Amino acid sequence: MFRLIKNFVILAFFVLSTALAYAIYSGVIDKDFVMDWFQSLRGSTVAPPQESSGTEQPIPDPQRFFSQLTEGMEGFQRLVNCAPTTTFAVEEGRNTQIYRWKDQDGQLHFSDQEPGELLNSEQMAIHFPDRKSYFKLELVQDTRRQTPFARDRISAEVRQIYGIMAKDLSLDHLRQVSLKVRIIETQEDFQAYRQRIAPQLNTNTGFYSSEYNEAVVFQGTNPDRMHGVIRHEATHVIVAGLYGYTPVWFNEGLAEYFEHMEVQGQMRTVSPVFRHLEILRAGQQNGTLMDLRDFMQLNPRQWYQQKLDEKYALAWSLIYFLLSGEQGVSVLKETMNQLAKHYCWKFSSVEYLEQFYPGGFDAFVANWEAWLLTAPQPHRY
Repeated sequence: MFRLIKNFVILAFFVLSTALAYAIYSGVIDKDFVMDWFQSLRGSTVAPPQESSGTEQPIPDPQRFFSQLTEGMEGFQRLVNCAPTTTFAVEEGRNTQIYRWKDQDGQLHFSDQEPGELLNSEQMAIHFPDRKSYFKLELVQDTRRQTPFARDRISAEVRQIYGIMAKDLSLDHLRQVSLKVRIIETQEDFQAYRQRIAPQLNTNTGFYSSEYNEAVVFQGTNPDRMHGVIRHEATHVIVAGLYGYTPVWFNEGLAEYFEHMEVQGQMRTVSPVFRHLEILRAGQQNGTLMDLRDFMQLNPRQWYQQKLDEKYALAWSLIYFLLSGEQGVSVLKETMNQLAKHYCWKFSSVEYLEQFYPGGFDAFVANWEAWLLTAPQPHRY
């Protein structure tokens, strides 16, 4: 009798898990809703789950629950994976040199081929001695007016983003991602493509589609501006591959940070965005600036609804502030390591900082507010 009951329970468990998988796959149940439901069962999570020691019980983890639930059911496990991005081990690549040079007309070019002796031109080689291949680039230019050496410049700048993460932040969890960039010439064609694959978004410059793992960018008339948008969207691709779900302020803040990176020779410089600073300081002075505690807990649907200028400014400022000193770098680095270790871990940023930022969340806010009144210096790597 006991064996019969046991077999019935196992069968019911299997049927329930299969039905749940089909419901998520078919769209009847939203995957994030299911994840949030299991998250609510476990309560608020501050730190990632730790191994049990003694009689102390570890905090249940929803992603671990799904892994146990789907043991032997690889299809279902792929369905509950919060991001479809496939990553690979970092490959050893050839020793690459990217040349940055100007032609006789002052036009800036990037190429992995030596430009030769050109009149009135300057030539600077960018070396990558680590010989790591961090990404595979697929560039699609839906344009009759193709940007010269776009592929080479994108490769050089994305490699420098990885360089900062690998060397300057000493992150040891980096994985190779497949980076697909689509450049569209006209705003009409850009909007038509956006409406087809990402109708929920509202943008006229660029966006990242997680479903297609594609960064889509409007070409415009300013190549530097276009490449800034490419760096922004490429950062989203990297974040999706390394961490899956992340708090929106972290995702957008890191993308805004690298959007404003400049490469000159072997020097990488990220300068303060004064437009963001003006918005934040005006809001701080007028008492209209969004409370940081509330801001850091916004979900994606809330985040993208209104006051986007202020939200992008806040997100950028949090990353820039953390990367402006050893204490902040240490906290951000550990956060990124934990996000990589516990893929798709949904956590409370406020409670995490309360526990791991020296002095707690109130100290974090006080230090950020004081930094906001200073003159932030460029970050040079």
